Formats: sequence, structure tokens, C-alpha cells
Amino acid sequence: MIPLLLAIVLSSCLKPTFYRRMNKAAIPADIKNARYVLLVSSYNDRSLDNGNNKQVEEALEENYPGKYEVIYADQEKDPKYSDKSVYRYFLTWSGYYSMTKTVKTGQVVNSHSSAVIYITDRSTGKTGSLEEGLPHYVKALKYFGQYVKDKM
Repeated sequence: MIPLLLAIVLSSCLKPTFYRRMNKAAIPADIKNARYVLLVSSYNDRSLDNGNNKQVEEALEENYPGKYEVIYADQEKDPKYSDKSVYRYFLTWSGYYSMTKTVKTGQVVNSHSSAVIYITDRSTGKTGSLEEGLPHYVKALKYFGQYVKDKM
């Protein structure tokens, strides 16, 4: 009984898998530099915004210690963000969502989403991947923000 209780207590203290597996080497050592504003790709493009972009903002506000701006991916080329000494890093993602429906009822019986988060140094063009197979972009942003706040 005691080993089971100990296992439950210890497992509840562990960080989520993404936090533990995150490719920390891809996070620039100077990301918390006070003069930088991190550009963060929005969850959806303009035509599909269904409230997830608000979740992105909330995840960063609660967890990321530095300055940031959430933008649509096509805004990176906007002259407003041309100063790479300020807007040096850009956090983007790619992902997919799939689902399987039963033929008879049309009910979803299986669904899966996955994402990869990238951080690009806009001054050098170098891009690193934080992790593949993320369950959700917003959750991953929370863990990224927590890591930068706690460990950098």
C-alpha cells in the first residue's frame, strides 16, 4: 500500500511530458533579454479564429515572463516587425487534426491532433524545434512560458 501511495504522490509532482521532453537547447539563452519582443504565431488565421487565439494570449500572459506579440503568420513581414534587434525571435507551429467517424452514425470514434513548435532567430534565420507530437499548441505555450520563467 505504501509503495502505491508513494508512486501516486511522486507522479502528481512531475511536470507534464512535454515540459520534461522539451528540446531546451532550441530555446535561445538570451530570450528573456528585456529589449526583445517575442513574436508568437496565432493559433488560427483570420478566417478561422474561434476563440483559440484568446487562449494563446492567456497562456502567454499567465506564463511567459517577457514581452510578446501574438500575430498572424503573414504579419511577420509587416514593416512594424522589421527591426530584428527588437523582434528577434518568432515562435511558430504546424500541426494537424484528424478524426475517424463511424459510417452508420457519423459519431467521432477516434480523433488525434499533433503539433510541432518552432523558434526562429530572425537575425540569423536559424530555426529550432522545441518538440514534436504536442497535444495542443496552447498547452505547449504554457509549458514553454513556465520553462523560460523558471529556468532561464
